[in-house]
Amino acid sequence: SGGAAANVARRQAAQGDTLAALLTLRTALHSAALDPELRALAADILLSRPETASEGEVEAFAARVLDPDSPSAWRRWAFVLAQQSRQEQSIAALDRYFKLEPLAVSSDLDAIRLRAIQVRMLPGGDITQRALKKEMTR
Repeated sequence: SGGAAANVARRQAAQGDTLAALLTLRTALHSAALDPELRALAADILLSRPETASEGEVEAFAARVLDPDSPSAWRRWAFVLAQQSRQEQSIAALDRYFKLEPLAVSSDLDAIRLRAIQVRMLPGGDITQRALKKEMTR
């Protein structure tokens, strides 16, 4: 089952063997392609390495679509969107995460910081304004 494979993959990843963990997940996905837990775990492993990040983005998207009420799926997706410089969508995903996981508004410092930075990067935000001024003085 997907849950058993996820547990094995978590154990393998915790021991530092992410390749074995991915093989376990891919094998399990052959019979449980729509299992959001397997997709989420694959996304977490793949997103942790630059060379597999694009595949991780696909898995993160699949995990979110398959489990739209999962706070962690929305959080993961927000970070993917931020990496792609999609500030408005990243903020919306973080807001969805905070709505699904209300305690995170005050306890998830990484998500709180990311949202603040994303707002500052929007048109009119101080980070964007500073970059524009720098470009104009070149």
